[in-house]
Amino acid sequence: MPPYFQRFHPDCTDMQKSYTPMLPEKAWEAISPALFESFYSHSLGDLHCPEERYTTEIARLKREVDRLTQVQQGSGEAALAAMATMAAAAAAAGGSRHDVQQAVVFTKSQEQELERVKRNAEALTLDMSRQKQHCETVRTQFELRQNDFLSPLSKDNVALFTTQTFLTYCVYPRCLLSPEDAMYCAHFVILLHSIETPGFQTMQYLDGLVDVVVGALYCITEDEAGNIGVMLAEMWKLISKWRYDEKVFTKEVVGKPGSYLTKENDKDDKNESEVESEAVSYANFIKLYNRWHASIGEAAIGCLKSSEYMHTRAALIVLNRIVLFALSCCSDCVNSSGAICLRSSLCRL
Repeated sequence: MPPYFQRFHPDCTDMQKSYTPMLPEKAWEAISPALFESFYSHSLGDLHCPEERYTTEIARLKREVDRLTQVQQGSGEAALAAMATMAAAAAAAGGSRHDVQQAVVFTKSQEQELERVKRNAEALTLDMSRQKQHCETVRTQFELRQNDFLSPLSKDNVALFTTQTFLTYCVYPRCLLSPEDAMYCAHFVILLHSIETPGFQTMQYLDGLVDVVVGALYCITEDEAGNIGVMLAEMWKLISKWRYDEKVFTKEVVGKPGSYLTKENDKDDKNESEVESEAVSYANFIKLYNRWHASIGEAAIGCLKSSEYMHTRAALIVLNRIVLFALSCCSDCVNSSGAICLRSSLCRL
C-alpha cells in the first residue's frame, strides 16, 4: 500500500521515508524529518487554546443567564430595568394597558432563550477544558520528541542553515496559506522556544524572520500580506514583552537555547569564514529590537513610496496588523513612524 494511503503514525518507517524527496538533500542537513513532520502534522488547535476568548464569551453568557433568571423571578435591578424597558417599548408602540402588562410577562420564547444560553455556557466551559487538555497533551509529545528535532544534526549546520531552511521550507510557505496557518507558525516557534528545544536559536530565527518579511513586502498579494501580518503581530507580542520587561527576558530567554545568535565572520588572512555563536544579553537584545523595527520601517517606507499599487497595499496591510507595536520609545522607531505618516496620499487607498 502506498504511504499516502496508510494511516498516519509518527514512527511509521515508510511514512518517514516519503519525506526525503519533498526537500532538497541539502535541506535535510539543517532540519530533521522529525521537525518537518511535526510542523506539518499539527494545526493551530493542537498548540493554542484561546482561553481569553473562551473566558470572555462564557462570562457574557453567564451575565445573560443572570439577567433572564432575574426577569423570570421578577426581582433584582436587572429584572426591573428590563421590565421597564419592555413596558416602555410597548407603550411607545401605542399598545393598550393589557399590551403593556403582557410585555413584562416572562414569555415562552424568553424561557427557551434562557435554556439555550445555559447550554451554550456549559458547552463552552466543557470545550475550553477539553481544548486545554489537548494542548497540554500535544506539548508533552513535543517535549518527548524535542531531542529528535535538531540534536542529530552537526553543530555548524544547525547554527548556519537551520533558520534559513526552516523559514524557506516550513514557515514561509505555510504562513501564506491562511490567517489560521500564519497564527500556527507563530505558536509553533513559541512552543519550540518554551520547551527549550536543543539547537533551536530563537534569536537567530527572529532575525531571519524580519529579513523574510522585508523581502516579501515587494512580492506578495493582499491576502498573503494579511497572513504575514498576523504571524508577525503574534510574534511581536512576545518580542515586545521581552523588550520592555528585563525580568521577563531574564526568566524566559537567558540561559536557554533560544538566547543564542550565530554570526559568520570573515577571516582577513584567508578566504574563509568562522562561525561564532553567542548568547544575547538584554542590552544587545534592545539593539536587535531597534534594528528589526528600523528594517521593517525602512522597507515599509520604500513600499509606500513605490509607484506600484500592490507594494503600497501590502505595506499598509502589514502595518495595520502591527500598528500596536509600531510606536516605541526608541528614536529609530519614532523616525520610521513619522516618515510613514508623511504619506498623506495614502488616504485614498
